Amino acid sequence: ITGVPATNTPKYVEAHKGHLFLAFANGSLQHSVQGEPLTFDGFLGAQEFGLGSDITGLKSLTGGILAVHTRRKSYGLQGTNSGDWVLTTIAETSGAADYSVQALGQTYFLDAHGVTTLTRVQAFGDFRANSLSGMVKSAVELVRDQFVASFVVRKSNQYRLVGEDGTGVLFYINPRGQLEAAVFEYPAQPVCIYNCDDENGDEACDHYHRYQED
Repeated sequence: ITGVPATNTPKYVEAHKGHLFLAFANGSLQHSVQGEPLTFDGFLGAQEFGLGSDITGLKSLTGGILAVHTRRKSYGLQGTNSGDWVLTTIAETSGAADYSVQALGQTYFLDAHGVTTLTRVQAFGDFRANSLSGMVKSAVELVRDQFVASFVVRKSNQYRLVGEDGTGVLFYINPRGQLEAAVFEYPAQPVCIYNCDDENGDEACDHYHRYQED
């Protein structure tokens, strides 16, 4: 990659508006030249933003906004390129836990209030953070202090959180708009988890990496 030091390893990666965005330690958010994801040259249109806090999640939202989360606050990057970017606060008191940000129609994440979603209200770009887990707080508490990963199951409309001991909590918005939760367990200690499509293009979930015993 041109322009990014070889010793730097980004924690989060997201494609947005034809740019490749990389989140580094100490709140550094960088993006590539538009249409050239391997070129990070400021003279050609690459740019860096400093947020002052470690970034805990990136997600490109419907409507053309890049959500940038820290532990205590969430930001939105609006615009199309380095000539008109505007970085604003979209949730003053709601940030995300590392690796908890997922998109399932809306963007869901784990924060100090429980499971939260960003809801756009009134004018374009105006957001509010809504806590969804008030009714299922006990389920969230099972994984909050040992949370390691999250993922979604699109075919069943589920957002799932996983703890390091293998305990998991799935959340589902039923047809009446009510939040439901259930607890499940994996047979090993996961360190990360993800889903993907199989060779037929169907969603294949619950791929996880686990701790290996000596």
